[in-house]
Amino acid sequence: KLNEAKPSTIATSMRDSLIDSLT
Repeated sequence: KLNEAKPSTIATSMRDSLIDSLT
């Protein structure tokens, strides 16, 4: 539901997770 409600938040979360993993 969250993905449908706020896809932007999901994308940001994914990017943040990637950055955190890389950093």
